[in-house]
Amino acid sequence: MVAKADEGKTCVIMYSDVIIYSDEYNKKVHKFLKENSFPKLQKDPTDKYQKLTTKTLQHSDLIVNNKQKKYLIQKKPQPPDLRA
Repeated sequence: MVAKADEGKTCVIMYSDVIIYSDEYNKKVHKFLKENSFPKLQKDPTDKYQKLTTKTLQHSDLIVNNKQKKYLIQKKPQPPDLRA
């Protein structure tokens, strides 16, 4: 199965012994979500973790250089969409 990735201009290729069609894949995703208890979040934690990551990187001059910091810090982070 070939699908568009959540971020960027990339594709995800999933291999298996048996070809999984999109309807079957969707059913498996929904079954997985039902069988496992995932709490529903009241608020999107992305901004909180982005601020923490940025602050940590700003205080890590001995480990991460400025070029690496620019690469690691996202301007407008968003959580991935679950398309099932």
